Amino acid sequence: MVRTAKLHLCVVLGGLVALSPVWADDLQADGLLGYWQCESGDCPDEAIELADNDGVHTYNSWLHDRPSAVDGRWRLIGSRLSISCCEDVEYDYMVVEIGEERLVLTDADSPGEEIILHRPPSAGRRDEAAPEAASSATP
Repeated sequence: MVRTAKLHLCVVLGGLVALSPVWADDLQADGLLGYWQCESGDCPDEAIELADNDGVHTYNSWLHDRPSAVDGRWRLIGSRLSISCCEDVEYDYMVVEIGEERLVLTDADSPGEEIILHRPPSAGRRDEAAPEAASSATP
């Protein structure tokens, strides 16, 4: 009886350990969602948006308040953020830090200067409704 209980406990704990990295990656991906503005470094554009549209990870960017890249795709594997868009445009970054208001990246192939982006206070996350939009929708 004791041996069976120990075996069962090992299987359960082993399953939890095996699931941990996937869970951690999901948390990181959720933290990436939203609108980000370039603060410093070699940013892809002045502003970017990483979104999850019904399971499709989309990437958009703006330069001088005009669309620069539209309907690109992104994926996060571990701490590696890969973005592909348009004709032969690809970015590979390592995520150094994800915070509610700050995102820090480095070039995945030649880490060096950090790319620092920040979330403007008025931008929020894409998956959150803007308070003014919710109030204006009510008759």
